[in-house]
Amino acid sequence: MQGFVIPVPQKYEQIAIANIKSIRNKFKIDTPVEIWEAGSEISDAAREEFKKMENIIFRNVSEYTDDLKHWKGFQIKAFAAYYTSFDEFIVCDSDIQFFQNPLTMFNDVQYKETGCFFFRDLKWYFYNLNKEKNPKDKFSSKEHYLDRCKWLRKILPEPGPYFPKEWLCMYEEKVPDSKILEAYMEAGVMYYNKEKMQKALKIAFDLNDNHEETYKYVWGDKETWWLACCINGQPFGMNKKVPVLHPPLTHYYKGKRYFMQKEFVFKDALIHYLKLPLRKIKNLLTGNPGYNQFYV
Repeated sequence: MQGFVIPVPQKYEQIAIANIKSIRNKFKIDTPVEIWEAGSEISDAAREEFKKMENIIFRNVSEYTDDLKHWKGFQIKAFAAYYTSFDEFIVCDSDIQFFQNPLTMFNDVQYKETGCFFFRDLKWYFYNLNKEKNPKDKFSSKEHYLDRCKWLRKILPEPGPYFPKEWLCMYEEKVPDSKILEAYMEAGVMYYNKEKMQKALKIAFDLNDNHEETYKYVWGDKETWWLACCINGQPFGMNKKVPVLHPPLTHYYKGKRYFMQKEFVFKDALIHYLKLPLRKIKNLLTGNPGYNQFYV
């Protein structure tokens, strides 16, 4: 059975309600949706709204553990993906709005071959690697980069055949002189076939269970999903198109808008922009097509 797996924190509950209604009304699909919480996260009013919709299933971390606090945050997605009742499922953030029928991706060639499909992130880079560690911006220091390399080699001693070329420099002894891509994957929408991906899902579960360590080296759960595939020695489907800021953050698939993230963190984007040359900032703000050369 196919379904959606959507963790819903209270601050995004109204967006989640609107987005599920949009999926139902716009694409005329009544695919079941699991609403995941760690304890009582959504309000009573939102719960009643969800109950008015068909095929809504309330799921809770408390079904399996009493340590609810441990799973509140990015890590709940890995918990929900591992324990979902669906055979094939879409894990998505509660702020996602689809422009195309989300079920069509189950027919994608990469998905059918691998059992999963992911989307790229913006091209965030490590900067100022000649400087000392900056507690306010851990992704702008040589020390943090080297710490990530050490952690990466611990969980995955050899990169293997499916490891992305963008991160291969982290297995080199010398820090590259060129810019280093900090982020590879965006985890707002992910597709899974549980039978094919069971072992990788367990590895992703374990990485996020150990989030106190894992999140020191990557931003939340994002990179844990494809890393789990590499650790398990299996390929993964990945959309080749890097997202674009229109705004908001918008992902394309086969030349058409596929989904957008309504609550993209613009503060982080602004910090990122301020590190760019003035020419590229101008292109981004004015909508000059030249910005696609940077993001796409």
